[in-house]
Amino acid sequence: YADDHVVIPIKEASVPSIQNIAISTAKVKLGEKHQITWESKNLNSGINIILGKGESGKIGEFWYITKNTPNTGNYEWDTSTAVTPDIARGTVNGNLQPGKYFLVIFNYEETIFNSSENQFEISN
Repeated sequence: YADDHVVIPIKEASVPSIQNIAISTAKVKLGEKHQITWESKNLNSGINIILGKGESGKIGEFWYITKNTPNTGNYEWDTSTAVTPDIARGTVNGNLQPGKYFLVIFNYEETIFNSSENQFEISN
């Protein structure tokens, strides 16, 4: 019947989450090191950090910065280290070009994610 349903209470405090993703600068120059930070709750796996380029609502380009990194809330990104094209999300080439970028962090299983709200620039 349409009125038959079950309510399962979930305590918000127990729901896994990733939030407050940030990078230590608004302008990244290739070859420098920058801190990526985030907060997570109830997440018991490593994380994947992905670099994204594109506009909201459009197909973008994505690269893995790191895969299955410990979920410590802090990662030092050495921008001189190559990024890995993320073919599954549409990236064709492995070359970073100047422009506006953002960060996405997934749990290792890629079931929980969030993205940074602020874009940053990358230059040579």
